[in-house]
Amino acid sequence: MVDDCSTDNTVELLEDLAKNDSRITLTKSSENSGAAAARNKGIEIAQGEFIAFLDSDDIWFANKLDLQITAMVDKNIEFCCTGYNKIDEKGKDLKQKIIPAIYSDYKELLKNCPGNST
Repeated sequence: MVDDCSTDNTVELLEDLAKNDSRITLTKSSENSGAAAARNKGIEIAQGEFIAFLDSDDIWFANKLDLQITAMVDKNIEFCCTGYNKIDEKGKDLKQKIIPAIYSDYKELLKNCPGNST
């Protein structure tokens, strides 16, 4: 996990989770550098087989990662993304679904970039 100078109790929550799960490590940025820098730092220090992004204003369904990783392993896929529902700042569903193409090549992904947290 990379914390980009959050101002809430994120660091305390992650430190508490890391105490009980050796897979979790926390890197704290010394200055707020933005989401792209935090993602790049996370990629740089990652040691696992999979990388996923979850921004502070996004919410995942409970089984999201399990479904994606299972599909990737079963079909030998190196990258996948999902559709998503747009929500407001309070988490209320705005009834706007963004659905990506089922299969895309690299050029198509550049034209229709998937949501970061998908």
